Amino acid sequence: MIVKTNGITRIVFLTNKYAIKIPNPFNNHVNFLSGCYANWKERMYYKSWKQSEYYLKDLVVPTLYCSLFGLVSIQYKCEQLERELEEDEENTFLNVTEDIKSENFGYYNKVLVCLDYA
Repeated sequence: MIVKTNGITRIVFLTNKYAIKIPNPFNNHVNFLSGCYANWKERMYYKSWKQSEYYLKDLVVPTLYCSLFGLVSIQYKCEQLERELEEDEENTFLNVTEDIKSENFGYYNKVLVCLDYA
């Protein structure tokens, strides 16, 4: 298991198949609550996009589960993007997130998706 602690609001545990996101308890209280909200928001977005014909569901990694209050979120693990986004990719993903840095993107089933879309 790999633990990614570089996020301000969340810590990510990477298993063989899943990414488990929890709010970062080692930062201040506001960032912890922001991590809870980010988990909840990703689940809410994915649920609403999945039930519609809206194309955004194809641009994000699925959120499989989010606990009460956003304390734990589970997504599929993706292969990390190892390059910068190209201009056309940036334009496509600006509909999903404003945080266009390569570490927020990866490949899910060989398709480029956003990993952090809260």
